[in-house]
Amino acid sequence: EIGIDAFCGCESLKEIIIPGSVTKIGIGAFYGCESLKEINIPSSVTEIGESTFYNCSSLGKVVIPDSVKKIGERAFRGCESLKDERGFVVVNGILFDYFGKDENVVIPDGITTIGTVAFSGCEFLKEINIPSSVTEIGKSAFSTCSSLEKVVIPNSVTKIGNRAFSRCKSLKEVIIHSSVTKIGEQAFEYCESLKEVIIPSSVTGMGRETFYKCSSLEKVVIADSVTKIEERVFDGCKSLKEIIIPSSVTKIGEYAFNECKSLKEVILPGSVKKIGEHAFYECKSLKEVIIPG
Repeated sequence: EIGIDAFCGCESLKEIIIPGSVTKIGIGAFYGCESLKEINIPSSVTEIGESTFYNCSSLGKVVIPDSVKKIGERAFRGCESLKDERGFVVVNGILFDYFGKDENVVIPDGITTIGTVAFSGCEFLKEINIPSSVTEIGKSAFSTCSSLEKVVIPNSVTKIGNRAFSRCKSLKEVIIHSSVTKIGEQAFEYCESLKEVIIPSSVTGMGRETFYKCSSLEKVVIADSVTKIEERVFDGCKSLKEIIIPSSVTKIGEYAFNECKSLKEVILPGSVKKIGEHAFYECKSLKEVIIPG
């Protein structure tokens, strides 16, 4: 095994030969090795850790054998010399980074995962076309893409990672197809232009603060597959006028609807067994709450 941060920051390292006895390359092992140009990973290796080759900006060739079953988050983030003619850094079907400047981006077919922070901070990005080969959108994949206006998540995607679209302040429309089973924590927090969201029946869980401070959000339809509304999911959604809580929900978490100042009516199904502290705190327009006996 090559341990965590083993050669981290070795800026002048140009060549390394990994022996066939190595089975794992640890987290950040070659982080910041800016002069490293080529790496040949032996067939003994089964796992490449997180941020292993992060910011290896000169790395232009990587050979990864079929023995590798896991590649960690951000493993090839910042490897600009690995980019293709369109600016994508793709290794083993994972899109790790994007160095282009296009407003409208079409992700190549064959990509299975949009990696952690792959497009994070791409302020020029207005529209993204995600192919049906993608099954997962990683953590913070599109966070702070401040010009992104519309996202269609294809019916191949099963997981939307934590903070995937966090702080996309221009995002007006999100279409989530029925393949998605999990929406991560803070996935759409501070998407202040988002007005309506329909959660499909495939979704069984939404993480805490999923729509935190989505100040323009007016309507949410939650499918009857959701059993729990996590804490602060709609906290600060001051424009929220309508919420339909399905009969599958058994628990509403703390501060779930805190400061939903436009919410006028709530109908709680008989399935709800627990309402958390401050769940409807500062809902100043709330006139009626119907709790079945």
